[in-house]
This record gives sequence, C-alpha cells and structure tokens, in this order.
Amino acid sequence: TLFSSLHIDDANLIQTLQQAGSAFFQQASQLWPQAAGDYSVWISALKQQSGYKGKALFQPLRIALTGRTDGPELAGIMALMGSEMVSQRFSTYQ
Repeated sequence: TLFSSLHIDDANLIQTLQQAGSAFFQQASQLWPQAAGDYSVWISALKQQSGYKGKALFQPLRIALTGRTDGPELAGIMALMGSEMVSQRFSTYQ
C-alpha cells in the first residue's frame, strides 16, 4: 500500500482522519517541503502549528500515509515514499 493507491474504508480510520480535520493535513502538506525532508523539523513544526501531540498527532498521519494504525516509524515510511507521494496522500484529506 505504500506505493499503490490507497483506499481507506474502515469507519474507525475514517473517523480519525475526519477528527484531525482538513486544516491539519493542509498544514502537514505545506510544512513537509519547507522542512526539506527533515522529519524532526517537520514533525516539530506540525506539532506547534496544529496544537496536536501524541496519538492525536501521529495516528492521522500514519493512517493517511499507510491506511493502518501501526507499522514502521513514520520517518522511514516518508523517506521511502518520497515527497511527491507524501504530499499526494496528505492532499487527499485536505
């Protein structure tokens, strides 16, 4: 699912994405290129701008990127996916 199209149909996952809100994914998408692929810089800026932390911060990101609530660390996933696919996945929920 990392490199193919992603379709999320689990109601709980969809609810988590909706609770995060479109503004959250817009911020994530805008901040990613500004961080030049540096995950630590990106996640710190997103945490500060969104006001989210912990599960409220990481769960929607993981679901939007992978369609799952568990898996490898987001930094590694995002590096493998590349900036274009990361931005594309986030834009789906804006």
